[in-house]
Amino acid sequence: MTCSINNERVEHVALSLKDVSRAAIDVIEYNDPQYDAIEKIASVMGPQGIVLVIANALVSYRLRVTGEEYWRMFSRYVTMRYSTRSFRDLMTVFYSFLETTKANTMVKEQKMKRVKRAEKMLERVYNNPLAFSSIKLLHTLLREALGASGREKTLVFALKMAYYYYKSLGIEIKDYDDVPIPIDRRVALLTSTSRLLQESVSVIMTRCRDAAVEAWGRVSELSGIPGLNLDALLWLPAQHIDGLLRRGLEYAREEYASRLVKYSMSLITWMQALTIASEILYKHPIIT
Repeated sequence: MTCSINNERVEHVALSLKDVSRAAIDVIEYNDPQYDAIEKIASVMGPQGIVLVIANALVSYRLRVTGEEYWRMFSRYVTMRYSTRSFRDLMTVFYSFLETTKANTMVKEQKMKRVKRAEKMLERVYNNPLAFSSIKLLHTLLREALGASGREKTLVFALKMAYYYYKSLGIEIKDYDDVPIPIDRRVALLTSTSRLLQESVSVIMTRCRDAAVEAWGRVSELSGIPGLNLDALLWLPAQHIDGLLRRGLEYAREEYASRLVKYSMSLITWMQALTIASEILYKHPIIT
């Protein structure tokens, strides 16, 4: 099957995003509930707590709650149980959360094994966390530890959460411009509604995932917004987007635009936001 990228749509989407300021993106990220959850962990645990965030990101798929709620639950759990600074104690807290949470129960054994494969790398990060504020270096180590291509959703998502963690501590973050956007179901839906790919969400999530990564990579390049920053800009206003679309395309666009204005604290104007929403929610998603 050929997954064709619509370059005309790529250009239109990128153009709508081109004037979004760095300040607006920062404010949107600060307003992300996942950022808030991570900031709470960082304030209690300091730099070494990043290993918990990376580990949890690697198993943040097939959840029974929204990503926002899941990270709130995780943050509350680990900060209430934090008492020592040893790597093994931190991992014990993580495994305890994964064993007991009702929000992440699917393929749990597979998820446990995945984190265990990454443990040596995580311990290396624990021993010198400031060295891994180079997201490119962290990307390389994660890819090698997991035997992965580097484009997998949870691996890239782990980089985004690491970026949030360092950002919350005021640590300079380096070498993250080339990190691709994580393609979860929400972003896959926007890939379909924007018509970057003329495919359904299920096809984008399976056979056309790499093409979706490439399409958003082109949007990132043309708009000048790095993939990790672009993800928050797209993802946060799109919560429960399926339900909004069922109420009509215009309704969904206006709600998406309203959220962009709200989350950016009006650094994105209403007209800017409506232009972005009209390109991101260009049409209803393709159904197959």
